[in-house]
Amino acid sequence: MLNLKEQILNCLNDPKNGEANRKLLAFCKEPTTFAEMEKRAGVKGDLLKVLVALKNAEGIAWVDGKYYSTPLGLEVLASLQ
Repeated sequence: MLNLKEQILNCLNDPKNGEANRKLLAFCKEPTTFAEMEKRAGVKGDLLKVLVALKNAEGIAWVDGKYYSTPLGLEVLASLQ
């Protein structure tokens, strides 16, 4: 079983959705609603699929009706840059 860091890294390096996952994680540094993500995140394709993958890997969390990047998610994202 992969640890959380490895799961997030797999999401960010996914051949099909990796770019979208990285964009969404970077966009959610500030808490944001799903509607805001649809308008401004720049994610092409199935936003919900991307969001679910990152949430399952605990790269993104949901609190008080908004999504935000977790500290671990941002750490993994920074390690790729």
